[in-house]
Amino acid sequence: MSTTTLLLVGSAVFFTILAGIGFVTSRWIGHTEDFLVAGRQINWYVVGLAIAAMAWSSGFFALFSKFAIHFGFFAALSSMIATAIGYYVYGVYFTPFARTLGSQSIGEFFEMRYDVKTRTVVSLYLGLAMMIFLPATSLGVAFILKGYAGLPIIQSATGMILIIFVICIAGGLWGAAITDLVQAVIGYGTLAVVFGLMVTQVGGYEWLVNNVPEASTAFAFPGRFGFGLGADSYVTWILLWGAMVLFGSPYYWLLANAPRSDADAKNGFRLASAMVFFLAFFVSLLPLYAYGAVPEQFQLMGGQVPAEGAVGVVAHMIPSGVGALLMVTVIASNVSSQTTTSLGGIAAWSRDVYQRLFRPDADPHEMLVPTRIITVVFFVVGWALVFVGDIQALLGVVLTILGISALILLAGALSKSITPTSASSDRLRWTSL
Repeated sequence: MSTTTLLLVGSAVFFTILAGIGFVTSRWIGHTEDFLVAGRQINWYVVGLAIAAMAWSSGFFALFSKFAIHFGFFAALSSMIATAIGYYVYGVYFTPFARTLGSQSIGEFFEMRYDVKTRTVVSLYLGLAMMIFLPATSLGVAFILKGYAGLPIIQSATGMILIIFVICIAGGLWGAAITDLVQAVIGYGTLAVVFGLMVTQVGGYEWLVNNVPEASTAFAFPGRFGFGLGADSYVTWILLWGAMVLFGSPYYWLLANAPRSDADAKNGFRLASAMVFFLAFFVSLLPLYAYGAVPEQFQLMGGQVPAEGAVGVVAHMIPSGVGALLMVTVIASNVSSQTTTSLGGIAAWSRDVYQRLFRPDADPHEMLVPTRIITVVFFVVGWALVFVGDIQALLGVVLTILGISALILLAGALSKSITPTSASSDRLRWTSL
């Protein structure tokens, strides 16, 4: 059976399961609170697995594969470890603050701390960031599938977005959370099997040192990363993944408010932190196995495969069935993580912009239909951005927006010195810059 056939069969089985999840969870939705925060009834382990599933996403894997191959093992490892620490800090120290406020979205906090204008401006930008994140990560999957099975990029990305849309429109955060749980179990299990195959069939650390091109740089600290504030810096990426993206993203606020209790919220983030800590070593080493085994296939050595597509090369180094399953988990990771992030953007536009400005007296039942209409607009525009085709450019906009949001959020939570005027004007000025 060809790799394409295995991939299609495996994907069909997996997405049949996801469709069933969307159908079942759609029956749990009676109003917008069910849709956006799952009625505040999610268990801690579901929250933890949902967060961990976001870390095992195509965007993380593609970016950190590039870090490992271009800049060295520690460049990739440090960013993932920073993410794990960030989850722990957010869960233990910040979720009680977020839950005590009683706000379902991050935008509601901005209004409580600043004013309506700040909430509107920030929420517009956050929704935009999440919408741009959707085509960026879907393109990441499409490039990986192109390297693995030669599938067309635009069609693959379009298929990703369509599947995510179906889950969002049907099941809301219930559908996203349960999908994340399924994906995390399958994804982390498959990754452990793949890593075990690499160690037993290819070799251990000594093999990597002897076969990875320029291994003295790849496994030496600090590698090709520096300590300034530039693009290739430990400081930049540790701050970005360990704090800015985490505190600036609306979907972590949603997940902080979805559990039944403060203890469940904390334990969920603790579980995610532990899982991502171990994931960091897998994600940092697997690309180097591919680079060490067939360096001639990579662009750095004159080949055609970009460093971001290393996972596709790994899939060809293992038994075909396991390789196809690895590709299915790459697809699944994008679906699960982007379902949750998309809901965060939709919540920003629905609750923090539309309801606040146009229907402030609408109850949760009355907001359900407008929220779903906003969902359709969100996905149609996001799909159109697939044709930009430049992942780095799309992610550059996303990370800029989230970083500024995190600074305004933390400044507002920790200090009274920042004013409503400066918060909203700084958002416009710095994002434009």
